[in-house]
Amino acid sequence: MALITFISDLGLKDFYVAAVKGAIYHRYPVAQVIDITHEVSEYHLLQCAFLLRSVYKSFPKGTVHLVGCDPSGGLQKGGIVMETEGHYLVGADNGILYLTTEGNYEGCYHISNKNLFPDQIQPSFMVRDVFAPAAALLASGAAPSEIGESCDPKKLIWGTPGQRSNILMGSILYIDHFGNCITNITRELFIQEKAGRPFRITVRSLEFKRIYFSYADVEPGEPVALFGSHQHLEFAINLGSAKNLLGLAVDSNFSIEFLNA
Repeated sequence: MALITFISDLGLKDFYVAAVKGAIYHRYPVAQVIDITHEVSEYHLLQCAFLLRSVYKSFPKGTVHLVGCDPSGGLQKGGIVMETEGHYLVGADNGILYLTTEGNYEGCYHISNKNLFPDQIQPSFMVRDVFAPAAALLASGAAPSEIGESCDPKKLIWGTPGQRSNILMGSILYIDHFGNCITNITRELFIQEKAGRPFRITVRSLEFKRIYFSYADVEPGEPVALFGSHQHLEFAINLGSAKNLLGLAVDSNFSIEFLNA
């Protein structure tokens, strides 16, 4: 019996999350469903991929990861199952699963086995009527090939950070519980563009000319820029909130200027 994780932008105010779990238990009563979060910003594909990518490998191989973010974005092509390093990702073909694996997957399958679905599918609730039954079947031990035929997924990248001459533009991807502001600039992209040059990061009224290793590298209350365990550039305040101090929000912009040595 495999675990099923569940991440979505459905929130917790309404009945949606419970309905999806009910669909899983209806198909597979002994399932174990673990919530990652249901507070992903509405329709924010990059944020969902970031959160899932940050956690899914912490679970044992064989885990099924159900993704319920912006399912209508992939409505024309329906749902897919992606197999990567012993994990199974189930969701819309809207680019989230591809970005979560960053293109490193062993197989991708279109959810087309009609025996999985109820007689009436609600296009507005694909997570319940299509993705949840597929996740339940995989958790019960079925092979992905039982879900449907192989397919090529929609591709998505980390927001195509805008580049202008020697300037790299980025945006805030996610703000965590502590007010730390995580961006769409990965360590890999930063090193590639830096190419050994000095740099200046400008975010609101602040400038950073170095990358720190940890929050404690600066005094309490001081700002810090670092690459977290998620390998994304992050702005933080030691023992404080970068969100509040800098007035940042999801999708707020900033710039990195690479200077002549």
